[in-house]
Amino acid sequence: MDTPRAPKFIDIISQFGDNGRIEPDTCDALLRQFQQPNPNGSLMDWRHFLEADFSMRVVAGEDYISSRSIQHQWVGKHIKNDISKCMLFMTMVRVQDMWTSIAWDMKRRQLTIHAAGNRNGVWDAHDNIVHMLKTAFRRCIEVFFEGWVVDWENWAIVYTTASTLSDTKPYGYDYGPEALQFCRTFDGVKQGGRLTSPSTECASSDELLFDLLHLNANTGSLPPEFIQDIDD
Repeated sequence: MDTPRAPKFIDIISQFGDNGRIEPDTCDALLRQFQQPNPNGSLMDWRHFLEADFSMRVVAGEDYISSRSIQHQWVGKHIKNDISKCMLFMTMVRVQDMWTSIAWDMKRRQLTIHAAGNRNGVWDAHDNIVHMLKTAFRRCIEVFFEGWVVDWENWAIVYTTASTLSDTKPYGYDYGPEALQFCRTFDGVKQGGRLTSPSTECASSDELLFDLLHLNANTGSLPPEFIQDIDD
């Protein structure tokens, strides 16, 4: 698999425009930022993000188990919390060229599929890809951990969209900001304000862009190429 291209400064800004397209490495940088400790130093240790690299390799039929980048998303000294105790796992995947968010609620045994751009309410394409991700998710737990037992029977599947919003977007818009906002604010039941601040409003594209352009001051682990391009 080709190494993801590190975004240049001008590319980053253009990705968040009305006609922009959010790149996977941009998603991954923000997901890492979402995972970092709160301003008060406490960890959001009840949730864990799997980067777009995970979903891309799975959908492409590539070997994700042996991939070092995938292994590091599950195990390693850089992970400060016990992943097996996380209530919520989330990732992002492209379906029909639009970003979709996937959330595994381990406590409620519920899988939530959020596709803000799904105008027609038909989920066949999503179901096919989600089935692949469900299989890979379960396989990673079985391979990377011992003694982590999950009851995989009778999981509920919840589909969510934003049909009113999707009607206002131009053709070709990939709903990356909406998928990222969902990942940042979804608590397993509802999507609300930032989980890391008292704000009751969802983050806008401008806020996501602001956070992205200030990643060099964050405590989360980020790709060196990404930080260099922001500094430039």
